Amino acid sequence: MQKKPPRPSTAWLDAVFNSPPRRDIQRHSKTTTRWPHYSECSGSWMYGEGANEYTALLLLEYFWRLGIVRRFKPQPFVLSEVGGPEKRVPDLLVEMADAVHSLYVIQIKAKRFVSAEVQETFDQERVQLEPLGFNHLVWTDRDALGSPTSHSVRHVDAGYRFKPPVSVMNAIATKEKTGSRVLGELLDEFGWDDVISAIAQLKLFVNITKEVNENTNLLPSFPAHEYRSLFARGNADAGWFESLRPAQIHD
Repeated sequence: MQKKPPRPSTAWLDAVFNSPPRRDIQRHSKTTTRWPHYSECSGSWMYGEGANEYTALLLLEYFWRLGIVRRFKPQPFVLSEVGGPEKRVPDLLVEMADAVHSLYVIQIKAKRFVSAEVQETFDQERVQLEPLGFNHLVWTDRDALGSPTSHSVRHVDAGYRFKPPVSVMNAIATKEKTGSRVLGELLDEFGWDDVISAIAQLKLFVNITKEVNENTNLLPSFPAHEYRSLFARGNADAGWFESLRPAQIHD
């Protein structure tokens, strides 16, 4: 039987999640723009190093509201802190809300920049990190963070920050339960802003890796099978993702 890899100590993880980013862009540069995101998960501002990382932050924030992600952090630690090379900082650390709080190190990269040399570096990171209890993933703008996901998560994020009265949210949820099957049937009655807010506040479920428009199918529950591939690589079997159910939205 394969030995289960060790897990970083709770004290170390708490220190990492509660410390400042190990790398931070202080200004706009020619190649990278600093994208701010206020995270209710952490209760603080986070900064994506470019649009792709910003998309990842919005996606993980949505998963946190669903109760799938426990906490996450950009630029979390230097690899030398766990025995790796100096100066290399992973883009994201994610702690899932499953029974064992699975850990993921996620590197974000535009696909056009994933050269053979870069891929070799990522492979070396995976070999180093997975025996330590981290799952290692690479998300690019041609897969996990591509269009239409990048557009959909921005709509959902805006919808979360625009909060109509509870009575309107409940009316939308009730209407969906009585037979609405596509988003357009709700848009005719409630309008775009309120319906998107209902999705953001977990009153409605759609697959946000697809384009969100009037033809979008409304789903009876959180579509775990649509998202499991995002976490399918690494030590952990992403099958556990199927069994998760959305938690109540965080106040």
